[in-house]
Amino acid sequence: KVETAFLRVPLGQRQITDSQSKVDEVEFLTVRLHTDAGPGWIGAPDLWGGIGGLPNSKGEGIVVAVIDSGVNVPHPHLPDVAGGLGLDLQGREKDDYVDRLGHGTAVAAAIHEKAPEAELFVVKVFEDRLATSVPTLIRAIDRAMDHGARIINLSLGTPKDLRRSHLEAVVERTRAHGVLLVSAREHDGVT
Repeated sequence: KVETAFLRVPLGQRQITDSQSKVDEVEFLTVRLHTDAGPGWIGAPDLWGGIGGLPNSKGEGIVVAVIDSGVNVPHPHLPDVAGGLGLDLQGREKDDYVDRLGHGTAVAAAIHEKAPEAELFVVKVFEDRLATSVPTLIRAIDRAMDHGARIINLSLGTPKDLRRSHLEAVVERTRAHGVLLVSAREHDGVT
């Protein structure tokens, strides 16, 4: 069976400087691939079948946080979410979690397809492009845990290895709280 997969390729990088901070920003090109590997690549069928400490269910009683570009609801493939928030590049919280890029809505819809009874909580970290700061990403993960997320999805990555130590600390925090963090796997230097 041929399935569609998406690959994000870094196009370039620039620094944004404002009166309060410097932020590295990476722009990505999203490429659609057709593959026969599909979700099996990442062991998803095992998780869907109840391996890994998760029940074999449709998501009943599980809060899944989607950290991405927000969501547009209602949507034909995503009728509703349980709530959300937005964070700007400096990590300041806002009420707007409307998706203007489409990526977060697609990710949330894919999760909803496999776990239609899960409670989806959205943390918007992308505004007008698929780029954010590492401190904002860390705050988003912490806010997702504050909301009770048992699973946090990050469909994103960074080509900067120097960010690894900052991200490892928050990954360890999620593990200590019993939260499953699902993210892109390192590929050609992009983690």
